[in-house]
Amino acid sequence: MREKRHLSVIKELDIEDLPDIDILKDDIIAKNSPENKPKNKRYIGFFLALLSAFFLSLSNTFIRKAMLLNGSEQAAFRYLLQLIVMMIIIFYKKLNLFGDKKDRKTLISRGIFGMSALICLHFSIKFINPSDSAALLHTNIIFVSILGRLFLKEKLNLAHILSVLLNIIGVLLISQPTFIKNLFKLNRNFTSKLNQTSIIYTEVVDITDSNQFYSIFGVTLGLVAAFFSSMVPILLKKLSNKKVHYSVAIIYASYFGLPSSLLISFIIFLSGFENDRFSKIEISNSILWQLFYSFVSASSGVLSQILMNLSLKYEQASKTSIIRATDLFFTFFLQYLFLGINSNLLSILGAILIFASAVLVLAFKIIDKSLNNPKRTKRKNSCFRKFLLIKF
Repeated sequence: MREKRHLSVIKELDIEDLPDIDILKDDIIAKNSPENKPKNKRYIGFFLALLSAFFLSLSNTFIRKAMLLNGSEQAAFRYLLQLIVMMIIIFYKKLNLFGDKKDRKTLISRGIFGMSALICLHFSIKFINPSDSAALLHTNIIFVSILGRLFLKEKLNLAHILSVLLNIIGVLLISQPTFIKNLFKLNRNFTSKLNQTSIIYTEVVDITDSNQFYSIFGVTLGLVAAFFSSMVPILLKKLSNKKVHYSVAIIYASYFGLPSSLLISFIIFLSGFENDRFSKIEISNSILWQLFYSFVSASSGVLSQILMNLSLKYEQASKTSIIRATDLFFTFFLQYLFLGINSNLLSILGAILIFASAVLVLAFKIIDKSLNNPKRTKRKNSCFRKFLLIKF
C-alpha cells in the first residue's frame, strides 16, 4: 500500500475555514509534477500565467476607463458574468455545480478567501491611494512562496528568492507609494526643522494623528488583502491536484463574491458616497461606452482567472504567482495606450525588473531541467552551479 502523507492545514495555520487535505505522495504529487509533463507541454504553465497577467492588466485598465461603475459594482458585474460563463461550462461538461462533496470544504475556503481579499482591497483603496494598495497587494508573492513551501511542499531555489526581491523593488518603483514618500518627508523635515521657517514646520504638522491612523489602517487592510489573495493559488493548486475542474473552482468565487459586492455597493449607495459620478455621464452614447468598458473589463478578468487555473496544472503555485506579477509590466503599456498615462523613469525601470523576474524563473527552470536530463552526459557540477540550483 502506498504511503499516505497527511497535511493538516488547520493545525499549521490555526484557521477554522481551512480543511484537512490528504495527498498521496507517490500518486498525485508525482503524477502532476511539471517534470513528468510531455516535452511539448513543459513550459505551457509559464505562458498561460503570462497570458493571465496580460488579461488581468487589461481588466484593470478598463476598470479605470469605466467611470459609471465604482469598484464594488464593477466586481459585481464581473462576478455575474463569471457565474454565467462558468455555469455554461459546467453544464456542458456535465459537472456538479457545487463539486464533489469531499472537495467542498476546499472550494468554500477558496470562495471565502477570494471574497475577503476583495473586501479588504476595496476598503484599503478608500483609506490610501490605489497605487499604494497595488504595491501592497503584489506582496502576496512572498506569502505564496512561503505557503507553497509549507503546505504543498514545493521546493524553493535561488530563482524564487531573487524573483521575489525583483518584484518587490519593481512594484515600489512603479507605484511609488506615498506612505514611503511621507517617511522620507518626515525624516527630511525633522533633520532640517531647526534651520527652516515656520512654513516648513506647518508641513510637518500637516500630517495629523488622524491621517496617520487612516494611513496605517489602509496599509494594514492592503497587507491583509495580500495574504488572503495569496491563499487562493494555494487552494487552487490543491484542487488541481485533486482533478477538480477549473470551472467549479472559479464559480465558487462568484457564489461568495457576487452577494458581497452587491452588499458593499448597497452600503455605499445608502451612505451617499460617489453618487455624483452619474452627473459625469451626460448622454446615452457615453453610457453605452461605459457599459462596454465594464464588459471588456469583466470578460478580461474572467479569462485571466481561467488561464490562471489552467496554468496551475503545469506550474507550481509560487512560480505562477510570480509570473502573474508581470501584469504591472503590461499595465505600463496599456495605460499609456488606452488612458494616455505617461510613466516616469522609475516606473519604466520597475516594469523591466518585474518582467525580468518572470524571465529569471523560466531561465532557472530551463537550466535545472537541462542538468537533470537523464540523456545528458553526466559530469561533475561546479560548486557555483550547485549553489545556484540548490533547493530548500
